[in-house]
Amino acid sequence: MKKISKKCVTILLALTLVICVAVPVNGTGIGTQESVFPHAKLQDKYLLIPEDVAEYIAQYFIEDIVATGMTDWNSNTSILNCVPTYDIDGENITSYTFELANGYVTVAAYIDMPNPIIEWSDKGKPGYADFKTISPNEKVIYTGPFSYYLRKENGTLESTDGTTIDQNNIENKFSALRNAKNIPSAVIETFSRTSEEVTVRPYGYGDVNDKDGYISNAGIYAKNVYGGSWTCTDWNNKWENYVNYAIDTDFLGYSNHCGPVAITNAIKMYGNKYNNSTIKSSSNKTIFSKVIQANTNAGGIYYSSSRGTPPSTADDFIRSAFKMCNVTVRTYGQYKCNLQNLKNATTSDRLMFICLDQYGPPYNDHAALGFAWSCMTRSSDGTNMYFVKIADGLNSSGRYLDLDVLKYDYYWEIKF
Repeated sequence: MKKISKKCVTILLALTLVICVAVPVNGTGIGTQESVFPHAKLQDKYLLIPEDVAEYIAQYFIEDIVATGMTDWNSNTSILNCVPTYDIDGENITSYTFELANGYVTVAAYIDMPNPIIEWSDKGKPGYADFKTISPNEKVIYTGPFSYYLRKENGTLESTDGTTIDQNNIENKFSALRNAKNIPSAVIETFSRTSEEVTVRPYGYGDVNDKDGYISNAGIYAKNVYGGSWTCTDWNNKWENYVNYAIDTDFLGYSNHCGPVAITNAIKMYGNKYNNSTIKSSSNKTIFSKVIQANTNAGGIYYSSSRGTPPSTADDFIRSAFKMCNVTVRTYGQYKCNLQNLKNATTSDRLMFICLDQYGPPYNDHAALGFAWSCMTRSSDGTNMYFVKIADGLNSSGRYLDLDVLKYDYYWEIKF
């Protein structure tokens, strides 16, 4: 499923950066850019450039170079493939290399670099092309201009000539280049005007616990939207002590990855409840990487940064991801999100991979993991309203879905 919230601001920041930073004519993209806000402190999640935005930057760069008339590129030059590269630990994205028929363009994954274009060539190949082979379970490590390493499956680092390298002896040029002084003032100003909306109420969405807003308290929401005073009169929640709340910004360098995040939470919750020591001791990032690997093994048919996770194959994705953790599960559905189905699922200790296609704001096209339900009753007339408790992959605590709004959506049931 695609996630729309917050992303529009990231795109705005990245495209503002393109406007503010001068593009070099050749070679690497390392330069200087003064900012009138040298002490600005922004979290990495706001400085990160998603892959699709980085692609826009690369395409604009190509067009600018073509316009100079001093290149082998032409108006038909297009991007063929994107290869993400990672930090020294192999966990966070550092850049995206966009491969062309002739040459390549490498775009930084953060906007606090001196220039978004780190490397480019209209003839040559990127440094990682010197590795003899790169298996699906290996990652290209990029520590700065022309500094490539390969993190092998066994955790060792290898240089392009095949030599094993001690991680402590590698200079991290990339981290050294990152500096708040490199963020153009226009980006800082844009952030300062929008940061409150991004973290509290994205534009066009309702306030928390109000119509079209996130629901953190079902009783307050029911009062705000339906009027009256409400109390919880019934519920089923067998997973509360085992819930995992991984969120999208835990996994930098990905976009539209709400599906993999929901599956990560499902796997961790299984490990917690059924005392699977391997899963319990594994970090969210480790489990998430296994989920992504399941997608890679399947040829990328379950998830991509551009299309998210298609609901039609989410069941295969769930089973494959669990299999990567040596756990076999069954999936059933898709089922409509009506009260009887949800009661059956929670009574049977099953989790629900909910595909929010028709729910609307604030989730729009999104995937979440449902694990409980509750009934709120209005004291004045006995009216009942039902809610599904979820790990929505956006917040590090539980939220709720209004079943009256949810009833047009579907979910996959995960049986252990």
